[in-house]
Amino acid sequence: MTESNDIATVISACSLDARFLPFCLREARTFSKEIVVSAFHRRLDGSPEPDEWHGWLEAMCAPFAARVVWTSNRESEPAKWHHNQARWAGIQTVSSPWLMLLDADEIVESAPFTAWFSEALRAQFHSASFACFWYFRGAAIRSKCIERCGLLVRKAKCTKALMFTENERYSLCREPRYLHQEPKSGLGKPFVHHYSWVHPKAAMLSKVKAWAHKDDKPWVGLVHAEFDRQFNPDVDSDFVHHYRFDRCEPYADVGDFSQADSGE
Repeated sequence: MTESNDIATVISACSLDARFLPFCLREARTFSKEIVVSAFHRRLDGSPEPDEWHGWLEAMCAPFAARVVWTSNRESEPAKWHHNQARWAGIQTVSSPWLMLLDADEIVESAPFTAWFSEALRAQFHSASFACFWYFRGAAIRSKCIERCGLLVRKAKCTKALMFTENERYSLCREPRYLHQEPKSGLGKPFVHHYSWVHPKAAMLSKVKAWAHKDDKPWVGLVHAEFDRQFNPDVDSDFVHHYRFDRCEPYADVGDFSQADSGE
């Protein structure tokens, strides 16, 4: 950890993110003064987490000196409220002046991030989001298009009014002094990896039934149709954004699920 960073990383997680969390924690430990993993007792659709989830999460976080903050669901609230509440609950437990707000499937390369987050640069902004590599159905299948994920913000600028909106954490990008880190910043490539769509079929179905965007598209049917085929990154595009892909060496080996799976 670089002491001058003075960052608290707040990671939102559920059991569906279990494969990603060790990688996320490992990198965050290097650049964070504090780490909090914020989780609910139930998934966003109200279904219970597995019985072993609580013990596993506590055990996973312990070697990284990460605290777990458990939050209760509110059935009367929409799914996006729960995303916001998870982050807000974690934020209330930290004291560092900077917050890195991540989902467990967003993995920040610590070395280039620390190089980027210099004393001179941090004086120029209050909030920043990051260019990221986006993956589909495998850790070695990377989109040719650069996406955005993750948010770094001064804790003093992180108000409940800004957090609890439809735009979730990205409402904090409305700050006048907002910076979007681009690959052209001199480091040559993104240093954040987003694995949101790298799941086996069963886990992906569970995810699209429970996440905050569950009503945006007919996700269940789309996932079934997607996994009816083997995904060939040399010729195929994804059904989410219709991106084209490159093969790459995995940064975090979170699995390959490119084979067809016609199961329920």
